[in-house]
Amino acid sequence: PRSFYGRVFPNCSLHFVYSSCALHWLSQVPEGLVSNQGVALNKGNIMIGKTSLPEVQEAYYTQFNRDFTMFLKSRAKEIVPGGCMVLTFPGSVPSTHPHFNSELLGSTLHDMVLEGMIEEGKLDKFNIPLYLASVKEVRELVEAEGSFVLHRLQTFTIDWSIHMTEDLDKRTEFFTGFMRAAFESLLANAFGEAIIDDFFFKFKMRVRGHIIARQPIEYLNCLLVSMTRKLED
Repeated sequence: PRSFYGRVFPNCSLHFVYSSCALHWLSQVPEGLVSNQGVALNKGNIMIGKTSLPEVQEAYYTQFNRDFTMFLKSRAKEIVPGGCMVLTFPGSVPSTHPHFNSELLGSTLHDMVLEGMIEEGKLDKFNIPLYLASVKEVRELVEAEGSFVLHRLQTFTIDWSIHMTEDLDKRTEFFTGFMRAAFESLLANAFGEAIIDDFFFKFKMRVRGHIIARQPIEYLNCLLVSMTRKLED
């Protein structure tokens, strides 16, 4: 009904909350990614990448800090004392080592710039509102917000190979479909609906080459967080 980065349910109305694959999405693109002179500070990347400036990394973390803290504060008011909350979301990788999928997305967009299908200026200022938090960052934010007792915080890997066969075409179609479901609306809003089919065709070819080169695509690093609402004094 509304953003989970704010109130959704009445006070003390929930005994158990479960959130899956949601909290890596930020409520907005971080502020400060374009200078006062209009220069894109994250040029060459579409989220935090190996070449991102420290200012870009700080902007992304600041937005995650704000959003995740608001999520905790909102759920703290809605969960009964002693109530449980379990969260799973992608993360656990160093922010300067992005997952291969963002690199494949970025390189496909760059190809379309070279072909004149996308304006370079639009790509330079395009940033995906997604942050892959570390275990340390999540622990510190939960403890700083103070409403929950943290019971478990660990990493795990989602193995997508269970959905795949050795058939190259089926593996390529599966992964491309997964990425299209996640990112199509963002790309359409930024670059227009007209480029979407061409983009994902080119993306599929890049995924195919990635698989042929025997580079893995069958995993996703995630965080598991389990906590309970502190009892009232």
